[in-house]
Amino acid sequence: MSFVGLFERLYERHPLGVAEPELAEAEARLGVAIPPPLRELHLACGREPCVLASHNRFFSPRALERSDGRIIFCEENQGVCVWGCLPGHEDPLAEVGNVLRDDTLEWHSEQARLSRFLAIQLYLQTAWGGFEHAGDLQGPDPVMSRIESEWEEVVRHQDLTIYWKPGALISALDGQPFLTGAARTEGGFVRLLGDLGFEPL
Repeated sequence: MSFVGLFERLYERHPLGVAEPELAEAEARLGVAIPPPLRELHLACGREPCVLASHNRFFSPRALERSDGRIIFCEENQGVCVWGCLPGHEDPLAEVGNVLRDDTLEWHSEQARLSRFLAIQLYLQTAWGGFEHAGDLQGPDPVMSRIESEWEEVVRHQDLTIYWKPGALISALDGQPFLTGAARTEGGFVRLLGDLGFEPL
């Protein structure tokens, strides 16, 4: 699914993207071509704070940086790491750079191609701030079997799993005793709680 299609699925409207000249200016400044998945994300959703700045902070084309040969495209919300990729590939591996005490970066693979990683981030950003109505939830143990059978699993990456229904998302982190629910509307969040018997924490 394209980033436009994914955004429309989540927000039920067409996204606002940046114009091609802004990406061309960024490439001239960086001296390399921006990998196609990152270009597509900015062309599709580059003017949508709900997915680019609601939790972690994606850099605009004007703010993209190069470090250690990589294009840095996103910063973690507390500044403990950044995400980047090596240019020169159609769909490079996404990498996470942990910020060390001397402000250098220690790079590790995210175990996902950039196109998949950016799609994961679009879901995560929506679940953790993009949808206005959200909360940590605690419910009966059997609720997970209902979620797994009634909701669509859209993300399973490392310790993160996200489930989708129209207008709503539920995210789970391995080892955490609670889930996070989010909905596009207040009514959608109330329905999420009622349908699954959750109580807000």
